[in-house]
Amino acid sequence: MRHWMTVFAGTLALSLMSETAAIAQVTYYRTINFANAWVNNPCYEELGMTSDGERLKLDSCSIDGTGKNRKFLYYLNGQPKVGTTDCDLQGAWCAGDRMVPAVSHATQRMLDRVCNGPRR
Repeated sequence: MRHWMTVFAGTLALSLMSETAAIAQVTYYRTINFANAWVNNPCYEELGMTSDGERLKLDSCSIDGTGKNRKFLYYLNGQPKVGTTDCDLQGAWCAGDRMVPAVSHATQRMLDRVCNGPRR
């Protein structure tokens, strides 16, 4: 009986170590692919610096909405944020439950892109 428990405990430990290694490997590759997404994805547009000194990027493929109401995904220093705007407001959007004015050139460019599409 003792031998069976030793084999079981060893097998369990080996199994957990293998699963942990596999999870770490998947996490590593997801990080690499996410980092490369900025380089290889034409949807991400670098818009510049905000008035607070944060790097602003827009996922132009995420822009969605009908009429003048738009929902979009943007990044501040690489952190994803969801924004909504009424394009008639001219110069402001909502991030969560707060209204954000477009103070910097980068944020004004973001709203122009969200509301009017790309310049041709």
